[in-house]
Amino acid sequence: MRNCPKCNVKVLDDEAKFCIECGAKLVEDSQENISPEPPQPSAEIEKPVPAAPAKKKVSIALGRKPKLLDFKGRQVVNLTKTFPKLSEFHFNVNWKCEKNFELDFVAFLLNAEDNIETDEDLIFYNNPVHKSESVELIDIDENSKQMKIDLKNLPVRVSKISFILSVDDSEDEEKNFGEINSVCLSLIDEDKTLISYNLADKFKTENAVILGEVYLQDDSWNFKALDTAFNGGLAEVCEEFGLEVE
Repeated sequence: MRNCPKCNVKVLDDEAKFCIECGAKLVEDSQENISPEPPQPSAEIEKPVPAAPAKKKVSIALGRKPKLLDFKGRQVVNLTKTFPKLSEFHFNVNWKCEKNFELDFVAFLLNAEDNIETDEDLIFYNNPVHKSESVELIDIDENSKQMKIDLKNLPVRVSKISFILSVDDSEDEEKNFGEINSVCLSLIDEDKTLISYNLADKFKTENAVILGEVYLQDDSWNFKALDTAFNGGLAEVCEEFGLEVE
């Protein structure tokens, strides 16, 4: 039973929608007891995005590796421009031979006139280290030898270093480069080969050869690959550079 909200007359019919006395619209109990819905947000609340895990850092060197200069004949390279940080390095010479006989690796320290000024500037088996410690001969094995070079310690009078490979003629048996299958001269910096010069089957009866030279020109150090051969052995090369042989 309900009361009319307008005339307050009791309405016995619970399903009546209008008052029979004044005709006012009746309000249902179910609507009076309904709780208003909470206001809905106009937009969805964004959930926090979890932070991405920190990336693991990996070190990598982007500097370009020096390119190997593979010489096949007489060529020249500007060492100062091509390898600007190069000042200490090694020249390795190795050879392949069917017979086992000794080869000598020799360095001549020359002045601007391509002459040797003192016998101390000849680096060989009897004088393996220059007094300035700028050039040192190192025996590696029976088929390989090495010259250690430090350009910073070279005497001012020296503007060229020539590298010679000669057959040991101390024995009675005559030997020459015709018995050698191949010769390779390599410029090496900290175990990295920068220049490789191969002289395969170039010589027959010769017994000494100038393999190459490092020389100063216009404030730059250069390397020139050579194949100048001699039949008179190391003694003839010494005379070529103005050193008298006793």
